[in-house]
Amino acid sequence: MKNLLAALFLVCAPVLSFAQSMGTFAVEAKPVDQYYRYSFGSVNVGFNMYADFTLTANPTETLEVKGISISGAMYDARTNCPKVLNPGQTCTTRVYFTPRMEGGHWGRLLFVLNDHNIVIDLFGNGWKH
Repeated sequence: MKNLLAALFLVCAPVLSFAQSMGTFAVEAKPVDQYYRYSFGSVNVGFNMYADFTLTANPTETLEVKGISISGAMYDARTNCPKVLNPGQTCTTRVYFTPRMEGGHWGRLLFVLNDHNIVIDLFGNGWKH
């Protein structure tokens, strides 16, 4: 019976997990505005996928993080970024894409820094399996 339960858990584990990772997207702070695009691909409606966005300060300068925002109805974010990153220090913002309906969904992750911004346009497709 224990073997059957263990096998059932291993088969169902991917379905039972709350979120799956898309990996890490690294951004190095530069003294100019930066624009990126990131796709979560297709995700089942009602499930979620996340990606970690790491921000790294220049190796010779501190970086002031004035704000981090997320927009888009199907997106949410959590961050451990302090207000100031020391030279070479990194922090991570985890963005979740959770489609509640089928179709394409756009969002935006915005880092407001010392004298420039980092803009990451997000896209994900919700589908029913």
